[in-house]
Amino acid sequence: MTRTLALICMCILPIGVTVSTGAYAAEVVGNLTDRKGGGAKGARVTVTCDGFEDSVFVSAVNGQYRVKNVPDNAACVLVIQYDGAYSAPHNFTTTTEKTRYNRRIRRVGNSVEYL
Repeated sequence: MTRTLALICMCILPIGVTVSTGAYAAEVVGNLTDRKGGGAKGARVTVTCDGFEDSVFVSAVNGQYRVKNVPDNAACVLVIQYDGAYSAPHNFTTTTEKTRYNRRIRRVGNSVEYL
């Protein structure tokens, strides 16, 4: 009985690990820079998809950002906030690895535009 229970546990454990790590295996990464090519200081990236939402600030030095634990193979929307303005939503589908989104941005009126 103990041997049978141990074999069942050994078979179920890998399935549980695969399911729990596979659901949130994606990352959204990139660089946001200003007109001069420096990091877009104060910019924030928000990724929303299938009940998931996370916002991260952009590195002022080089403009890098990383949103972790995003659902994989999900329809998502990315919005950039910069200097009190917002970009138009960018629709994309994540992969099981990294989705890259790089842009040079500037504020024009009440919106963020891409250069």
